[in-house]
Amino acid sequence: MKKMYLVAIISALICGILTFTFLGTVKKNAEGAGLQKEVLVVAKDIPAYKAVTEDMFVKKKLPAKGLCEDVVTDFEQIKGKKSSCNYVVGETLVLSKFSSDLEGYASYNVPEGMRVMTVPVESSSGLAQSLTKGDLVDVMFSAFDQNNGASATIYQDIKVKDSVTSMILESVEVFDTGSARDAEGAEYTTVSILLTPEDCLKLYASENYGSFSFVLRGHTDVEPKKPANVKASTILK
Repeated sequence: MKKMYLVAIISALICGILTFTFLGTVKKNAEGAGLQKEVLVVAKDIPAYKAVTEDMFVKKKLPAKGLCEDVVTDFEQIKGKKSSCNYVVGETLVLSKFSSDLEGYASYNVPEGMRVMTVPVESSSGLAQSLTKGDLVDVMFSAFDQNNGASATIYQDIKVKDSVTSMILESVEVFDTGSARDAEGAEYTTVSILLTPEDCLKLYASENYGSFSFVLRGHTDVEPKKPANVKASTILK
């Protein structure tokens, strides 16, 4: 009889402990589910590598449970940075996906709506190795006579093929010089410039009909001058 009482008491204790543990777990989960955390939520779709602005987000309180540890809670955490992935409306943000150190990736530094075009240069056309990133240049293009010398000019008893020189682009920014694979201090043989898509087509088309050179201009001199075209025949007289 005593053994039965002892078994009953032990069973009751075990049931009590299990019940207490279960209720504690339920209470903890309920409390966790009730906790709210104010975070940034995407208000408009954000493509990868686009600089973020404050109007792209709204603040919203969400259940803390389920949010990642490095969820973004304030715009100051990502101000001036870019995301390495796309975000859509309603998503929360992950701080580790944002960075301001994207200089190693050329396409991340191309302004919206612009393109980068690389052109081969020689010492004279490339301003004798003096160009650096950020310089402003004009692009001067000379188109040669395509009529087999029919419009050639006689200069000092020499038949000179006529040509027309135009300033086809003005205030173009140098994106970079040379290649990332060039050794430090090596002379560059190419120059990459920032252009609109339309100017890319214009420059590419010109390569088949003549030659071009860069002309360095001052950084404050940004207004287009639109100089008149010059024919070789008009100056070789």
